[in-house]
Parts: sequence; structure tokens; C-alpha cells
Amino acid sequence: MICPTCNGTGKTTTKVITFGSNKEESFESTCFLCKGEKEVSEARVKQMEDSEKLWCKCKTTNNEVEYVEDNVADALVSKHHWIHTKCKKLVQIG
Repeated sequence: MICPTCNGTGKTTTKVITFGSNKEESFESTCFLCKGEKEVSEARVKQMEDSEKLWCKCKTTNNEVEYVEDNVADALVSKHHWIHTKCKKLVQIG
């Protein structure tokens, strides 16, 4: 199937806003989902959708985060990470 992330171009554009600044920059890179191949399997799309569900989508975490050590039973991921204490989803891994 045509990659839903890059719409079959094989490239994605990322916008970067530097913290504490209004400066916005963009850069183009190879699509992370299809790896530039322009097509991707339905299984890969499902894998990415499932992974995306783990991540916090809140506009701000207001320092309401909790550290989780490596290999904690029932944790979202095995690597140490931070979760938002309100929505209980990932904020950062590692």
C-alpha cells in the first residue's frame, strides 16, 4: 500500500521550533515508516498505529511526569522512560 506517512513520496518534512524562540526551521528526510520505499505493508502501518497510541498527546505536561526504570513489570516499554502522570502515556524514552 502507498505509505500513509509520506503519501508515496518517500520523504517527510519535519518542523523544528527551538525552545524559548519563535524561530522555526524545516528539514526534509527519508520517510521513517517506508524508509524511502514509498510503499509499506499493512502490518507495518498497524505496528506504527499501535506504537503511536502509547504516546502522550497532551498539549503540555506541566512537569507532571514520572520516571520509570528499566524492566519494570507492567510498564509501557522495557527501557527506562518518562510518563505523563495525568494521561499515563509516554513522554520520553531513555
